[in-house]
Amino acid sequence: MSYGVHNPQMIVVNGTSQQVITSAKAMGLELVATSVLLLAVLTAPHHAAPLHIGMAVTTGILTIGGQTGGSMNPARSFGPLLISINALSLEKYSNETLYFDVFWKRHWIYWAGPLLGAIVASIVLRLLSPTEKKLHIRIKVQ
Repeated sequence: MSYGVHNPQMIVVNGTSQQVITSAKAMGLELVATSVLLLAVLTAPHHAAPLHIGMAVTTGILTIGGQTGGSMNPARSFGPLLISINALSLEKYSNETLYFDVFWKRHWIYWAGPLLGAIVASIVLRLLSPTEKKLHIRIKVQ
């Protein structure tokens, strides 16, 4: 699998096809991994935030990386996609249908999964928080 070219329908390892997953499963995996990451970001104590967030990213990549690429971020998928299109499209894909199938057909997974995951994480956090935490901002007037 080339870096940045995500195809959740087929995983290629050492030149051979290893696993086929549906688009719905790929989106669900991205949704769950993004939810876990966002919950780690929002609930990590200040002194241990780098460890909590780093562990959430590592867990997400190790868990779903082999199936979807472990994006958890639309920008992480879109940037490499643009580079891949420029680098690979001129060499391999002259047929427009094949070009669309390879690069854009399943790219919605990497937008819908993380966005829905963020919504789910915010709802879960709201439901599990016993009280609202209010930010106290002090304004110094001179």
